[in-house]
Amino acid sequence: SRLYVKLARRLAGQGHSVLRFDVSGVGDSEPRSDHLPFNKSVVADAQLAMQLLEAREGQTAFVLMGHCSGASGAFLASADEPRVVGVVLINLEGGNDEWTEYDRDRKNSRYYQQYYKNIAADGQRWRWVLTGRAAYGKILSNLVNGIFLNRLRTWWFARKAAAQQSGKEAEIAPLMLESRATLRKIVERGTRMLLV
Repeated sequence: SRLYVKLARRLAGQGHSVLRFDVSGVGDSEPRSDHLPFNKSVVADAQLAMQLLEAREGQTAFVLMGHCSGASGAFLASADEPRVVGVVLINLEGGNDEWTEYDRDRKNSRYYQQYYKNIAADGQRWRWVLTGRAAYGKILSNLVNGIFLNRLRTWWFARKAAAQQSGKEAEIAPLMLESRATLRKIVERGTRMLLV
């Protein structure tokens, strides 16, 4: 919904230095060549962004903000970085890699479902489909991969999670301990935090 565009422009208009960026391998950013795992690469990416703003704008204190996996990245990056004085976490992802994949599959399925509902109501797009100007392969791929397979994977995950409910606590415990330790570091350093 262009949240970051609107927010960045408003903050810049108030005189703040603002940098919007995609972490490595997301959106318009290329993957890292060093193949660092996510929990390390997001920290390195945030540190590079802070170095850039420090060199160009003279900034020495930073507020990190992220949504979903970006919130996880901002959370991790703020733990050991004394230059971070505030962190804004929107819809922070939680759980292990399998849960994160499930959550993304579920969101992608909803996105494509809504996308095609909107297209179905658009007369111009129907004209493209009926006159042979549509990208039929892409449409089919989005329907199969974007909706059907994502729904199938989320259904499978839900069934498996229900069957393994008793073992779930043991699986989540190490992650919770790691998150608590990270949170403790942030709080003890006096970093302000906003959870949305």
